[in-house]
Amino acid sequence: MSSATPRPTYSIDTVGLVLYLEKRRLGAEAQAILQQAETNQATIFVSTMVLAEILYLSDKKRIGLTFEQLLDYLDAQTGFVELPLDQLVLRAAHEIKDIPELHDRLIAATARLKAHPLITNDSSIQSSKFVTTVW
Repeated sequence: MSSATPRPTYSIDTVGLVLYLEKRRLGAEAQAILQQAETNQATIFVSTMVLAEILYLSDKKRIGLTFEQLLDYLDAQTGFVELPLDQLVLRAAHEIKDIPELHDRLIAATARLKAHPLITNDSSIQSSKFVTTVW
């Protein structure tokens, strides 16, 4: 039997992941957690909605990160795990009444479903009573 301590788990929103992958400024705690995930000391769940938003932003040239770069990065990392958008996530999102934007609710629902903090600097998510955030 292993005596290893379980890795801490988090979810991440679109802005947090884009800022990290584009090597832009993040909150100190968010930066440390993402670096831990890269060295398999933490696990970060990435909602399918985050992937969809990055696809859109990349296609519209609103970010420098390409969708292919994102997928290559996630394929190479074991500390990042995709959490599909399914009925369980939708049920969790349905319970979240204080985040008005649907995409943000779906991303927050990922963290709520897994009962762990969401890495975000979005003030509407940070003020939600349904999810704990870090930045």
